[in-house]
Amino acid sequence: MALADKANAHLWRSGITSNATWATMTLPFNITKDQVRQAFGDDAVVANLVTSGGNYRSVLFETETGGVTANVPFMIKGVTKETPFLVRDVECAPVVNPVVSTSYFDFVGNYTYAGEAIPFTTSDYFFLSDALHTVAQNGVKMTFYGYRAYFHSIYGHVGNVLQVGFDTETAVRNINTNTPDLGKVFSITGQRMKVDASGIHSLPKGIYIVNGKKVTVK
Repeated sequence: MALADKANAHLWRSGITSNATWATMTLPFNITKDQVRQAFGDDAVVANLVTSGGNYRSVLFETETGGVTANVPFMIKGVTKETPFLVRDVECAPVVNPVVSTSYFDFVGNYTYAGEAIPFTTSDYFFLSDALHTVAQNGVKMTFYGYRAYFHSIYGHVGNVLQVGFDTETAVRNINTNTPDLGKVFSITGQRMKVDASGIHSLPKGIYIVNGKKVTVK
């Protein structure tokens, strides 16, 4: 992508032309709602990560009525135009680590267009078929092209497939504050344990999740 201050940008990002499928994206410039439609098609919709929502096994997005903020990874769908996408009159201002975070995940963008083989771990998750999927084992090298984003679990490996919710799926967001969940104990893989927080030390040695935080039983 060739860029200059307040110039037109040609964005090479393959695999996102679909009306029904969400895809990750990161851009090094701000664009308005009108620019989103001009560049990606009249049906294009973007969604931002709800930083106060989700839990250690899920993330929540809300569709955005405005545009896109530079260096903040997001989701997009309804793309009807083909790459390269022409985005007019933008000012490029990339950062080294474009990231937005919840209490459980970092949503990490990438601008390396060359597509280097990068070693990932089982704490890293990729959006595919409306869910988050991790790699098979630590150290797996994958080619990760530019202007995409992946999720990194702050709590380490928390399952092979995790949930992604959009807009009306508020149950995912509300799990942090609903009183019935307070004090419940889960294994690191998300299994509900039979004891509550007061009885956690009766469990076998290991790492557990209580109120969204890691607790080690020794």
